[in-house]
Amino acid sequence: METTLTTAPLAPLLERLYEEADAESPATSPAVTELSLQERTRLMQSKTDYLALFVRLKDFSLPVSRETSRLLYMLARSSGALGGEPPQTGRLRRRRQHR
Repeated sequence: METTLTTAPLAPLLERLYEEADAESPATSPAVTELSLQERTRLMQSKTDYLALFVRLKDFSLPVSRETSRLLYMLARSSGALGGEPPQTGRLRRRRQHR
């Protein structure tokens, strides 16, 4: 089934973005490698200090998997997010019809 995600111009763009994200791994960045393993583990598991890790990683993409991107796309489409008009509740729809 063809969708916006699987056809040009979006499909080649998404492929390029995934390739760039794969090439720019934060694991090889000095922002991460200068931390000891214990410090990285602590920051990743902390309920309060995780912000320090996110600040170090602010310039990196945080891509979702291809499968998750398809799910997000389907959810957005089913909610009307890509169709211009947001989905309307029954009350709002009735109010607009009476104008």
